[in-house]
Amino acid sequence: MSESKYLIDKKYGKLTVSNVFKSSNGLRCICVCECGKEVSIPLWELKVRTSCGCRMNTKKRNGLASSTEYHSWKGMMNRCFDVNHPANKNYMGRGISVCKEWLSFEVFYKDMGQKPKGMTLDRIDNEKGYSKDNCRWATYTQQIRNRRNSVLLEIDGVIKPMPEWCEIYNVNWFTIRDRIKKGMSAKEAFTIPIKTKLIKEAL
Repeated sequence: MSESKYLIDKKYGKLTVSNVFKSSNGLRCICVCECGKEVSIPLWELKVRTSCGCRMNTKKRNGLASSTEYHSWKGMMNRCFDVNHPANKNYMGRGISVCKEWLSFEVFYKDMGQKPKGMTLDRIDNEKGYSKDNCRWATYTQQIRNRRNSVLLEIDGVIKPMPEWCEIYNVNWFTIRDRIKKGMSAKEAFTIPIKTKLIKEAL
């Protein structure tokens, strides 16, 4: 705790740190906003928070602060800055960061626009961080194909990522994943009709 005492009385945007304490989820800060409200936030949020949320009042009335775009932005921030987030080691631990412009949700929203239905935030180059030039709204299949650990499968001597085979055969990704886990070959997983498989299991 002693190394965190230097934070007390420090100002971050409209927030002034009044206390730092240890919780079950890591260090937290008690901050007093210029509007007079006191808030408790994780230590990492000092990097991105500028107020208690009062500056978002107008956006809350417009629905943006509770929108799917805001949740995508918040998820991105948590993965890259919250050391207690389960995925942090795959982001902050690999040097994946958020560009300084996107520390503001308003700029993120302006750059990315509305999220199309069924799509999620995706980095085009998985070795680079989050920025306007490296991000897009993508389908779940596109995201899986773009992962570093995307599974490669061979069918009749041709090797492709599993999501690409799923598109070719028009088969659900989860179905193929489960079939391969059960020991089926790639070709069997894609070519054996689902109904036939269920009948065989019932016999």
